[in-house]
Amino acid sequence: MKKIFPFCIILIILLIYFLYTKRRTMHPVEETFIYFDTFVKLKFYPEREMATKRIIEKVKRELERIDSLYGYEKCSFTNKLSKNKDKMKITGEECFILRKSKYLSEITDGAFDITVGLLENIWGFREDKPHLPDKVEITDALSKIGYKNIILKDSTASLKKEGMVIDLGGVSKGYAVDRAVELLKKEGVKSGIVDAGGDLKVFGKKPDGRKWLIGIRDPEKPGAIIKRISIDQGAVATSGNYERYFIRDGKRYHHIMNPKTGYPATSCVSVTIIAKEAMISDALATGIFVLGPVKGMILIEKLADVEGIIMYKENESLKIITSKGVELR
Repeated sequence: MKKIFPFCIILIILLIYFLYTKRRTMHPVEETFIYFDTFVKLKFYPEREMATKRIIEKVKRELERIDSLYGYEKCSFTNKLSKNKDKMKITGEECFILRKSKYLSEITDGAFDITVGLLENIWGFREDKPHLPDKVEITDALSKIGYKNIILKDSTASLKKEGMVIDLGGVSKGYAVDRAVELLKKEGVKSGIVDAGGDLKVFGKKPDGRKWLIGIRDPEKPGAIIKRISIDQGAVATSGNYERYFIRDGKRYHHIMNPKTGYPATSCVSVTIIAKEAMISDALATGIFVLGPVKGMILIEKLADVEGIIMYKENESLKIITSKGVELR
């Protein structure tokens, strides 16, 4: 009898675990939208009897709201702030995004800067008509760049210099991913992934207990994966010189601008950042790309809850360096 009792206890525990894990369906719900000029993929494992269509619609409406508010449309907050000559009243959310953006600029020593919008304009990347601007245009644009010229006070925002152009493209996708995950969690979803064109966030393990396997694109082979990482929660974002570029006189010019020179950053080929928030990984991937492999890795190792993978060229050979907490597959 004494031998049977412990066995019964173990059997009951296993049965409870089995019933709990079965509450979630093994088949994920998947949906794809087009926002932020890219595909936004949603995948989650719902609890049984969960109203998945309502949840998907709720996430879709939030993505649409963020895209229209912080994107490039004429009625967007971004354009209104850029054209406003006086103090502009802002919402709590708008203040949060601007303050977070300024913080990210500070820790990257200005390598990430949301005031680079004018550079995006004169290089033609925003309109998908990239070209090489003349030096006078670049010099003029540089005089209107600088995150310190964004003044936040109480519930207002203003720009010190007339002609400044705010571009939230480096944080808006990440913020949207964070919000989508937040909504899913509020609806009771235990695990899933939201991927906005490579800016992604995962939460919870899959029903089978495995972690999420994230592929990192090979910067030299379109469509190929060069390395993989596995995580059970957190955000991953990659910035690379292979996304948007043009070639002039045999030289490649890509869309990741150095706010201090006015030209594309040249030290890195690809930067992948792992952080708790997609907004942070999104911005840091850009900022560290601009900083370069040495300064960039020093910053990554200084920051809590941030890991990174930096790829760069040395003597025409691709080099990969990682922070201490990264294990590549």
